[in-house]
Amino acid sequence: MWWNVWLAALWTICTTRNNLLFNDYPLDVEKAMEFIKVRSWKWNTAKLNHFKCSMYDWISNIKVIMKQEP
Repeated sequence: MWWNVWLAALWTICTTRNNLLFNDYPLDVEKAMEFIKVRSWKWNTAKLNHFKCSMYDWISNIKVIMKQEP
């Protein structure tokens, strides 16, 4: 589960950087953090059969849920 969060963070950093450099988008750190949370939830839902967490719970309590990882 934590691996997908790390990958989502890396992917979001790369896409945010590319948007800054090539598309002249402004830097929005809060939006990037939300993308990380949503991407990691989507990837965990798609890849892990035992992952049974709503998006709301994941986004609002990610630290608590990560500590409960099986």
